[in-house]
Amino acid sequence: MWAWIADVRQHIGVVVWMAATCITGGCGGPGTSRSAGGDDGGSSLDADAAATTGGDGAAHDAAGLVDGAGHDAASNPVYPAFTPFIGQIATGGGAVLSAPVIVAVTWADDDPGAVATIDAFADGVGPSNYWSTALSEYGVGAATCGPTNHVHVASNGPAQMSVGDIQAFISGNAGSILPAATGETIYALFLSPHTGLVFNGADACSAGVGGYHYETVVNGTRVPYAVVPRCAGHSVTAGMSHELAEAATDPFASSGPAWNGFGDPYMAWDLFQGFSVGAEVGDACEFFQDSWYTDNLPPQADVQRLWSNKSAAAGHAPCVPAAPGAYFNVTALHPQDILIDLSEIGAPSAFQTKGYKAAVGQTISFQVGFYSDGPTNGPWTVTTSSGNPLHAPTTLVTATVDPTKRMGINGDTTTITATLNGVGPQKAAVLTLESTLGGTTHYMPVLIGGE
Repeated sequence: MWAWIADVRQHIGVVVWMAATCITGGCGGPGTSRSAGGDDGGSSLDADAAATTGGDGAAHDAAGLVDGAGHDAASNPVYPAFTPFIGQIATGGGAVLSAPVIVAVTWADDDPGAVATIDAFADGVGPSNYWSTALSEYGVGAATCGPTNHVHVASNGPAQMSVGDIQAFISGNAGSILPAATGETIYALFLSPHTGLVFNGADACSAGVGGYHYETVVNGTRVPYAVVPRCAGHSVTAGMSHELAEAATDPFASSGPAWNGFGDPYMAWDLFQGFSVGAEVGDACEFFQDSWYTDNLPPQADVQRLWSNKSAAAGHAPCVPAAPGAYFNVTALHPQDILIDLSEIGAPSAFQTKGYKAAVGQTISFQVGFYSDGPTNGPWTVTTSSGNPLHAPTTLVTATVDPTKRMGINGDTTTITATLNGVGPQKAAVLTLESTLGGTTHYMPVLIGGE
């Protein structure tokens, strides 16, 4: 994802294992062009990454008070107490796959047990509650696979395959080794452990790229495909769950983008993502540690939770199926219209979004509200980080939470005081609000700047 600003013209979606900060998912790539008005979902290279833990970033304020201190005695018994101002992924209007057919491809030099696991995963993921919970709101129906779509290539995998090699393999074998492409096909290539994926001229695993999804043309039919290499220490089913979901919700990200990129008011979330791809449904959850888990599909397999606009807007966990327990966070109250500069990516230099106005050197204050979707095991602590503490901390914003109200429960409010030390190319900076309870941290980015 992080290559997007450097090369907006690339249009591959990539799964990246960003060294110590990314686990079993991927990190996206080049992508979104935004129009002057309205929500935009145009995207290109999608890479997928996940954070190992919530880390302290630069300009992080003190941890807070002892448990139970600093919150209102009378909280709001209505859950959630506030309607959160939280990112909503937009559509560019392109097609989605309403009845995807997964073609699972493996090679002869793979371990037979691994192949059996891959085939079972491909059969089980599409009809599962995991799949329907995450993707039905985007118009994606149950995916199917089955024995006729288990492709066990009779030869060993080549020593390496590039993006061009993979496209040539698909186009040269569709209708023979591979089932013929239809408008609902997703070719899912699980590379052999002995095959290196070459991406941008480098070994993908060594470079942190854990896979990608893209599109190609087969006998006149445009078809999406997804690829995962066998990177040491990383789950191929987790990476592929991310890529299959994005291939279904944004199958033609280059030629006709669908669900890709947060809507215009939510640019804080795109910037939190590192302006990667404009975020697809997997990208938007990839940084969060509790997004990676084992689901009984069946069979049991490692997967990644996926972004739900509906769940997020309703004050529930934005990444679904939701992790156990009540979801908690804080939301910015009464964000302002601000203008940021997106000319670097070919969008307007005066692009309207939401945040809080500040000039460089100015100190501002704004309120945030504590919300949860059910009772929590006590209050949670709010801290702040400049930038994305999971991937790209900065020193552009120095912020503190009201020292008398660093903890709260559903219905409480507190005040954030922030000083804008500098801005990025967008003439704004990301301030991340972090809510922590019992070792779990949830994040809420806001934009500061636009002056």
